Amino acid sequence: MKTRIPLTRIVLCVVAAFCSLSSRLPAESVIDEKFEANLSPQQWKFKKGEMSSGEGVLTLKAGGPEEQYQVMYIATAAPSEKLNFIKNEVTIKLANLAINGSAPADKRICMLILGSDNYEDTSTGMLTLRIPAEGNLLLTIVEKGTDLPQVRHLLSPVSLPIKSLTLTLRSSGATLVLEDAAGTSEQEIPFPSLPALWEQASPYLRLQCMRAPSSGDVQETLEGLRVDSIPAPTK
Repeated sequence: MKTRIPLTRIVLCVVAAFCSLSSRLPAESVIDEKFEANLSPQQWKFKKGEMSSGEGVLTLKAGGPEEQYQVMYIATAAPSEKLNFIKNEVTIKLANLAINGSAPADKRICMLILGSDNYEDTSTGMLTLRIPAEGNLLLTIVEKGTDLPQVRHLLSPVSLPIKSLTLTLRSSGATLVLEDAAGTSEQEIPFPSLPALWEQASPYLRLQCMRAPSSGDVQETLEGLRVDSIPAPTK
């Protein structure tokens, strides 16, 4: 004897399956830079200084007067709503990152920055991942004019060279996967309620080479930068 399944149950199952499939859209590549040639001025801004891109390697070098911070960076030439990690799940991947130079190891720093409305330090909001040549990774989210960061998480120590670093950002928090000389580690970073400025932000992405006040210089090399974005599931 065959069991008859009510039509309403069949419809509900089909709708549930469709919603499950449609709630997770394919990732869209926002940036896929392999540094095979010079950077496109239509896609990138960069501070004048020692920077080169070609043959699969980006090189940034910062040096100068010892009493000052010295910075060299590249930044996206235009903002993108796809970098808004409130509306999207944003994944940033760095491949084969090295932070060398004659400056002391604790003064050589790579910075990965999302600016809410500007690629410069004057941005109203900034999410920053600090990657030192020696010491611990540090993730912060700050709003201009406030005394304390909304988010400040001291993460795992770094053992250069870094084979890959993947930072996935979403409204609820971040996931960091690091593969370096010490092995592979994964960490979860919860976010509190973030300032409203991020909800409508079309951020800029900036990759920065920095030498803290000291003698010597820092040279940063990178073999790949990829950013993917997936619209957050609708509630």
